[in-house]
Amino acid sequence: DKVGKRVKHTVNFRHAMTTNTVLGWDDLGRFGLAEYILMHALIYRTQVVRDSGMQLPEHTFYVDFIYAYQPFPWVKTMLYLDMPFYHYFIGREGQSVQTDVMIQRVNQLRLVNQRMVEATPEPGTVPDGLYRYMIHFLAIESSVTSVFLILSKNKENYQLKDQLWADIDAASPAIGRDVRRKVMSRALNLRGSVGRWLIRRGYYIAEKVVGFN
Repeated sequence: DKVGKRVKHTVNFRHAMTTNTVLGWDDLGRFGLAEYILMHALIYRTQVVRDSGMQLPEHTFYVDFIYAYQPFPWVKTMLYLDMPFYHYFIGREGQSVQTDVMIQRVNQLRLVNQRMVEATPEPGTVPDGLYRYMIHFLAIESSVTSVFLILSKNKENYQLKDQLWADIDAASPAIGRDVRRKVMSRALNLRGSVGRWLIRRGYYIAEKVVGFN
């Protein structure tokens, strides 16, 4: 719910998850281009979190990405309730999701990305539906981090963006290949100053339409 925006953006997963039915990972449909299961829409059984060994980095923003990602290989079944668990207000001064604030804290986004890469299972070691979803989510977070590195207009950050993608490839060639295949990933790896200009324009247009910052 963005302050001052007349049309509000509602997140749901109706086309990807059957409601009120116990689901396994291979029962899931396809999530939309920028859809992922937010921390705010997620309730774990406590033992799942314990078994995952998740430890969130201290003094770091954006760890909700890790919380909504790392424990998933320990999740065997899930139930989708089509109801609003959380009503989030954005567009207020100083919020952590404000564009200029995210640019300032982009190194924290990079740290979160590294943790997510480390938590991604190799293909064939988990159900196909789980691997497909985690690659989808990792591609989104990698693209978000890349956008803010580009929005900074800092040449050093352009190099850090390239390093981010190289680090994914180095961690696992298979995961790197599958993440790079995503449409969003390909768009965020457009080369040169023209590519960066197109990415910035795309971000500002999307922000005006959806109002996510």
